[in-house]
Amino acid sequence: MNARQENIVKYFPTHRTVKNNKLAEEFNFSLETIRRDLMYLEKQNIIIRMHGGAYLNREFVHETDYLYRANLNSVKKKVIAEKAIHFVKENEVISLDVSTTNTQIAIELTQHFKNLTILTNSIVITIELAKRSSFQLILPGGSVRNEELCFVGESSAGFFKQFHMNVFFMSFSGVSLESGFTDYGFGESQLKKAMFKQANRIYGIGDSSKFSIHSLLNVAPLMGEGIITDDALEESTRHDFEVCGVNIF
Repeated sequence: MNARQENIVKYFPTHRTVKNNKLAEEFNFSLETIRRDLMYLEKQNIIIRMHGGAYLNREFVHETDYLYRANLNSVKKKVIAEKAIHFVKENEVISLDVSTTNTQIAIELTQHFKNLTILTNSIVITIELAKRSSFQLILPGGSVRNEELCFVGESSAGFFKQFHMNVFFMSFSGVSLESGFTDYGFGESQLKKAMFKQANRIYGIGDSSKFSIHSLLNVAPLMGEGIITDDALEESTRHDFEVCGVNIF
């Protein structure tokens, strides 16, 4: 691995998913050079290429980086969480999938509401929500994904199908006009799909770096109430989504 490729690898942990043209701009190399480097890194099982970009291979990066990701873009996540709670009403049933952004939303919920019923597959989120003793918390049980401290799999997804939720805050790894909401983990995407079908109001939640990204797995089409993001989203991207009928908050 040469020095350029080492720098590319170092760039991934703080950006998760990276577009080819962004790497070319960041390191001042041609797109062809970046493509060759990504092909090499994929052969080394370090990254996984996708249309127009790449992301880190989870086998290369052990997902005990959960705490690291919790601190990554923490200001943006707080902005998203502060916006999200305005779409919640007292006594509603809320669902939160596993994500560091939803963890921040959970913290905000404990500070602004007294009576909520909350369904989640995240143990970390449950710990935060338990600080408000008047909340009713519902977890699915089943198989635990140790690195993320969450329940995954068909049995967990099936559990959520018996509930009706007022609001689902759905995290995503990528969102695009072409592919809708996309993600990486198969187990997590199963639960997202189950929650998506059972919710009356659905809000995608994700920071601005995840827009126009195509992740590995299709999760849901661009429908629902809209997408809650931070204020750094490019105006042209916001316009493109809103022209297609997607609300951006």
